[in-house]
Amino acid sequence: GYVLEEGRIVGEDSAGALLEDERLRKAYLGL
Repeated sequence: GYVLEEGRIVGEDSAGALLEDERLRKAYLGL
């Protein structure tokens, strides 16, 4: 899973859905 800035761990499926949003992807991955 992914560790978000808030310190939470999200399952791959949930994270994958979140990362489909460009803004969220940039925020979480720091791009």
